[in-house]
Amino acid sequence: MVGSRLSRVVSRRAERQRPPPAASRVYELTEWGAELRPIVLALGIWGARSPVLKPEGELRADSLMLSLLRGLDPAMFASARVFEVRLGKDAFTVSTRDAVRVSRDQVTGPVDTVIDIDTETMGALMAGETDVDSVVEGVRVRLDGDVEAGRALLAAVSALDVSAA
Repeated sequence: MVGSRLSRVVSRRAERQRPPPAASRVYELTEWGAELRPIVLALGIWGARSPVLKPEGELRADSLMLSLLRGLDPAMFASARVFEVRLGKDAFTVSTRDAVRVSRDQVTGPVDTVIDIDTETMGALMAGETDVDSVVEGVRVRLDGDVEAGRALLAAVSALDVSAA
């Protein structure tokens, strides 16, 4: 079912298929499809602010990473960085070159910092329920590589305001 829907999206030129790296399929949005990005992000922020429906249970990794797309600005960092963010069993690449880009399971090149954190801790950082120092000192996150860059990303995450669009 998902395959047929994806085929329709590709045929309608919202996405194009890229050459695959090693037995996989990689898709990227066309310029036309990319125009949906601010709409999807705005809908996510709007839903998070619901006065009626409060999130129950664990926040999913994809939702947390979409929030990063909405709130991070490459200017927050002294220089362009590439992070591998591991949220439980999920892995994402976050690049701050030119624009903030997040991709799932596509760590293909060198990274400056690996951040290994669980979704509950990442959600608590975003909600302002904890701070970077407490998370790092309390061993709720593991930073490998450029530790200062990792702390800077976590600080940027904790400064995100998901209460307003």
